[in-house]
Amino acid sequence: MNSTEKYDLWQITKLQDLDEHNELVQNRLTGRLMIRRTLPQESIYLMKKLTGLHQKNLMTIYDCDVIDGRCVCLCEYIEGETLSQRIDRCGIITEQQAILILSQVCDALTALHGAGIIHRDVTAANVMLNSQNEVKLIDYDISREVKVNAAQDTHILGTVGYASPEQFGFSQTGVRTDIYACGALLNVLLTGMLPNDCRYSGRLATIIGYCLEIDENKRYSSAAELKLALTKTNHYSPEELHERFRPLPGFRSKHVFPKILTTLCIALYGMLTIVFIKRMIDHLSRIQSKGWYGSAWRDLRSDLLIALVFLVLLTLIPYLCFGDVGRLSRKISPKDYLRGERMMKALGWISISAGIIVMLLVRPY
Repeated sequence: MNSTEKYDLWQITKLQDLDEHNELVQNRLTGRLMIRRTLPQESIYLMKKLTGLHQKNLMTIYDCDVIDGRCVCLCEYIEGETLSQRIDRCGIITEQQAILILSQVCDALTALHGAGIIHRDVTAANVMLNSQNEVKLIDYDISREVKVNAAQDTHILGTVGYASPEQFGFSQTGVRTDIYACGALLNVLLTGMLPNDCRYSGRLATIIGYCLEIDENKRYSSAAELKLALTKTNHYSPEELHERFRPLPGFRSKHVFPKILTTLCIALYGMLTIVFIKRMIDHLSRIQSKGWYGSAWRDLRSDLLIALVFLVLLTLIPYLCFGDVGRLSRKISPKDYLRGERMMKALGWISISAGIIVMLLVRPY
């Protein structure tokens, strides 16, 4: 956003006070309704990071700045009601409706976690349904960035009933903190009550149980895994999901281009394999006619070395790293799944780079 766009965005008129932190405002130039939200000054860094995050199930923050020693944000105005208000108005919902709602919450959390941010307050009061019945995750007041080496959070924050054990100072909060809250939210949608007051006993009880595990390592490791468990006919445990339904690297993206590129790479890999087999047959034919000495044997050795580099550095190790076969990232960094994934990806790119360098140095003839 350039300075002119920023100036135009802040041409606002207050319409009404919503509470002590929020005002309904309107842009004088465009007529767009927005929420002007005031937070402590130390929130500015995280809010600036959130302004660059756009996902349809996340409340958009258009811009933020420090004004009179406070962090002031211009946020998306969402016309609708919270899940708490919906439950109060209409009562509990069906399992199918709960799956549709929580799946969208998972999509929002996947985007948030991908940016290295934990929400830490996923509750029925902080999830809205807009006029098109689309889910919007709101209120980033106590969100924080993932801290890799911290043993526990500095402050004990969260909504009672939704807050995970680690939010009470037992350990460091992470991605699985939001998974715990999702389990509590799912229970509220299906019973109207928190898990401590009434635990749901229907078909989705198993998923709720895995989300609410005291040991965070026994919960689903990501919002994407939780969504997968919700949308499959058989509600698999986290361990079963690690072994099943994990797409090949390149096919996990929601976008078409990475999938097309991966398909082309696989096709190219098959063509190179055919070419390599043909070259091996040619080399063996030359060796059979000329003996094991001379250029035929040298060519064979060079091709075998290139094939070994191709199979190990450019195929096996990258697949293990990017595919995270056996969930190696968990073994590398048991307490921080995201850190383990980053390390695996870095190792994969190092392997590919090393393979390319070796292949450029090896002369086939």
